[in-house]
Amino acid sequence: MEVHLRVAQPCPQAGFPVRTPSGRAGFRGRIALVILMCAVSSGCDSYVRRHADQGDLYFKDRKYRDAVAEYVKAIRFSVDNPHIVRQLGLAHLNLGEPQDAFTYLTKSELLKPGDPEVRISLGKIYLANRRPDEAVREAKLVLASDTRNTDALDLLASAYLVQNEPAKAIETYRRLVDLFPKSAERHYALGVGLIAGQQHGDARKELETALALAPDNAEAVRLLVNLDLLEKRPDVALARVQRQIAVAGRTPKLVLLLASVLGARGNQAGAEEAYQEAIRLDPNHTEASVALANFYLTSGKLDQALALIESALKAEKSATAYQVRGIIQQSKGDTQGARQSYEQALALNPRYAEAANNLAWLLSEKLGDNRKAFSIAETAYQSAPSDPHIADTFGWIVYRMGDAKRAVTLLTASAEKLPNVPGIQYHLGMALLGTSDTTGARRALARAVNSTAPFSDKEAAQRVLSGLR
Repeated sequence: MEVHLRVAQPCPQAGFPVRTPSGRAGFRGRIALVILMCAVSSGCDSYVRRHADQGDLYFKDRKYRDAVAEYVKAIRFSVDNPHIVRQLGLAHLNLGEPQDAFTYLTKSELLKPGDPEVRISLGKIYLANRRPDEAVREAKLVLASDTRNTDALDLLASAYLVQNEPAKAIETYRRLVDLFPKSAERHYALGVGLIAGQQHGDARKELETALALAPDNAEAVRLLVNLDLLEKRPDVALARVQRQIAVAGRTPKLVLLLASVLGARGNQAGAEEAYQEAIRLDPNHTEASVALANFYLTSGKLDQALALIESALKAEKSATAYQVRGIIQQSKGDTQGARQSYEQALALNPRYAEAANNLAWLLSEKLGDNRKAFSIAETAYQSAPSDPHIADTFGWIVYRMGDAKRAVTLLTASAEKLPNVPGIQYHLGMALLGTSDTTGARRALARAVNSTAPFSDKEAAQRVLSGLR
C-alpha cells in the first residue's frame, strides 16, 4: 500500500495561527500546544463526522450530488478515511461518473480490502470499459467468500458474455435461476445467454417462462419475435406481438415490434403506418424515428430517411441517430458528411462498434487512410470481437497494412460465420495468397466468384483467380 505524506489542512474550527515557543516558557508553551492541538483535533473530528453523517443521509435518499458535496468537505481533513473514500466512489458511480468513481474505489480497496460492494462496483467499471478479464477477477474474489452473492454472479455472467464465453455465462445464469426460480429477470437473462450460445430451443423455453412470470416483459417478446423471424416464421411472430398488445396495450415498444414484423412479412404500408404510430405515441423519444428512418433507408427512400433523422437529432443528440445518418449520407455518396456523422456518434459513445466499423471502412476504402482506419477498426473489433462483419473490416485493413498472417486469422473466423458472403471470401482469398497458401486462396476466391450475390470486387477476384489457374 502506498504511503501518502500530506501536510494537514488547518481545521475550520481553529481560526488562528499557533507559534511554537522556546526555553522554559517554551516547555510550558509546548504543553499548552499539546492541549490546544488535542482540542483542535477533537474539533476536526467533529467537523468530519458531521459532514460525513450528512453525506450518508443524502446517499441514503439517493441525493448523490449533495452527498458528494458533503463527503468532499469531510475528506479534506481526513484524506484516508475508509468510509468517506468508499462512499465517494459509490456516489460518483451512481452519478454516472466512472472516472471519479474508479479513483476512489481503487483507493477504498487499498484502505479496506475485501469489501464486496467495492469489488463489484469496480468490476462494473471494468466491464463498461471492455475489460472483462478484470471484471471476472473481481466477481470471483467476491464469490470466493460468498458463493450466493447475486450481484457478483450477475457481473460474472455478463463478463463471460463479453469474453465470448457463452457456455460459462449460461452456467452462471443457471446458478441464478436456481437461486430465484420465480424471477422473470433471471429466466430472461438465461435466455439471452442461451441465444449467445446458439441454443435457441432452450432459449425460447426460458424466454417463455420469463414472459409467463412477467406478461409485460417487452424485451422477452422482442427476443422471441427475433427467434421466430430467424426461423422464417413471420406469421408466428405476428401472432405473438398481437397477443402481447392485447395484454399490455399499444405501447411504443410493442408497436415498433409490430412494425418490424409487418415489414418482415412484406407488408410495407402496414409497417410504415405502425412506425408512424410509434412516433405519435412517444414523439420525444428518438427510437421510433430512428427505426422509421432505417425503414426508409432499406426501402431506398434516402431523402425521407435523412429528413427524419435530422428531425430526430434536433430533439436528441443520439449516437444511434448519428450512426444511421452516416449510413444514409454514405448511401447518397456524401463521404465527408458520413465521416463526420460517424465521428459524432463515436464522440457520444467511444465504444460504439458499428459506428467505428463504418468509419474505419470509409477511411480505408474511400479516403485511403489505412493507418487511421486500422486504429478505429481495432477499437471496433475489441468492442465486438464475435461480429463477423467487424472482423472482416478489421482483417481486410490488417491485410492492407501488410500483416497477411494476422489477417487470415481474422478473416477465417468471419468467413466461417458468413460463408455465403462473397466479399468476405474475396478478402480471405487475398490474405491467404499473401501467406503463399495458393490452394486456400484459390478455394476462397472461387467461392466469391461463383456466388450469385453481387459484390464490388467481383472483377478483381476474377482476375486474381484467373492468374492462379
